[in-house]
Amino acid sequence: MRKLIVILLCFLLVTPALNGKRAQASDLSTGTSIKQIETSGNLTMYLCNNGDLMSWSTIEDGIPIIKKVAGDIQQFSLDSSSGYIAIKSNGEVINRSTRFSDDEVDLKRIGKVKQVSHNIYEYRFINEKNELWAFSMDAWGNPVTQPEKVMDDVKQVATSDNGTFIVTTKGELWAYGDSMSYAIDAGFELEDGPVKMMDNVEKVQLGSDFDSFVIVLKMNGEVWGWGHNRSDQIGKNLPDIVEDPVLIISDIIDLSVGANYSMAIDNKGQLWGWGGNTYGQIGNDSVDTVGTPKMVMQNVTKVATSLNNWDQATFVVRNDNTIWGWGSNSYNILSSSTSKDILTPIKIIEIQNNPTVVTGVYKNASEWAKPELSEAEKKGLLSPVINESFKAKITREKFSEIAIKFYEALTGESLTTVAKNPFTDTVNPEVLKAYDLGIVKGISPSKFSPNNFITREEMSVMLIRALDKAKPEFNYDYDYFRFEDEKKFSTWSQSSIKLLRSMGIILGDTNNNFNPKKSTTIEEASVMVYRLLQAADE
Repeated sequence: MRKLIVILLCFLLVTPALNGKRAQASDLSTGTSIKQIETSGNLTMYLCNNGDLMSWSTIEDGIPIIKKVAGDIQQFSLDSSSGYIAIKSNGEVINRSTRFSDDEVDLKRIGKVKQVSHNIYEYRFINEKNELWAFSMDAWGNPVTQPEKVMDDVKQVATSDNGTFIVTTKGELWAYGDSMSYAIDAGFELEDGPVKMMDNVEKVQLGSDFDSFVIVLKMNGEVWGWGHNRSDQIGKNLPDIVEDPVLIISDIIDLSVGANYSMAIDNKGQLWGWGGNTYGQIGNDSVDTVGTPKMVMQNVTKVATSLNNWDQATFVVRNDNTIWGWGSNSYNILSSSTSKDILTPIKIIEIQNNPTVVTGVYKNASEWAKPELSEAEKKGLLSPVINESFKAKITREKFSEIAIKFYEALTGESLTTVAKNPFTDTVNPEVLKAYDLGIVKGISPSKFSPNNFITREEMSVMLIRALDKAKPEFNYDYDYFRFEDEKKFSTWSQSSIKLLRSMGIILGDTNNNFNPKKSTTIEEASVMVYRLLQAADE
């Protein structure tokens, strides 16, 4: 096995998942996690928590060409033409919008800025006093107005050609602009100035100017929407224009709205998508419109959607600090191995800059298991179960996750799968990786039963499959010592059990029985996987 590299805290390693090649660390940020991510469809930018603003627009030979474009940044906004405006920690504005120069617009009159939202014509800023300031550009790139103050006590703003929506520090939603384009007038004349529309709002997002619609996240986790519905971005079986707010989904903590679709993260870290899907931007292995929110992925912390009507791609940050993407690949922003659109999530970047931390804490673990559990944790095998009780029975899902850690440790690869998900009861990417490799199988063509407990003989078969996939040339030249209960072995498990027994990976109980039908604890499974890794790496 390739020796694991200890990555120092001050370095950032970016690992594209498509072919295992790694970009040069010197080209990348030293940030430890991702604070914000945005995409235009042909440019994606992410902000590290140390203030480094990074971008990439293409992948060459499987490697994202990542550049650091600015430092000391606290927030940024990216428009559909790939122009951006960034806010430094001192409130200074960095203008890379391509639409105006600093000598054309007096940004200093706004004061110290802490948030920006813009498209190619409309520009909105919130300063340190929570004041909202705005100015506009015409179609030829000339300022129509200089920055003017709009209102006080503003927390968040979203804008487009057709309207501006404002969330105040009290959670009130206000709006002004072209009410007819958003079908939101409901008796209001929004052209005359901000009008209050809703209470208890956490965040507002707007669709594209062509498919103008509004998506609101309320403080209780409910998502409401209204406006154009040509792509079911508000919901199926609704009019093409929805005039009154409609409840779409609940238990949401964050969301991002694209040109004609939305992606939302719930309070369990699950990612949901709905609306237009021409480029596969929902990520559900289809290009059909999604009228009802569909769960796409788990363990998601950030999501970015594209407002570009022609290059709609979606990117997410997961809780392991990896960036995944799917949708339009016309500029090879997702993959260099194909020019086709990507219909299911693939891993683009892996950011690792923390050394392996060994906790040495294994809840309820037996004394006999602790020494090997410590070694297994050093190899990265225990991350799927480190917070579990080690005396608990291990499920099919958790063992699949450990099996993938075993495969990756043995091969030195970081796996990505774009295989179609045949199961209706799981979207766990580690399960799908294991299924794609042939390590695990479903209990039926459409069911995996992730929460079922795994038996000792099932685990033995999966371990041998994983070893065969990771090291097909492995020599099984060992002596076999029989178990007393061999007659209880299933026909399909006999060879795997005997191979693991001959290698000393599995042992019998005090009566030399293997107990093939017995469920397995997390500590037993973890120790077995570690022992097999040691044997295979010799």
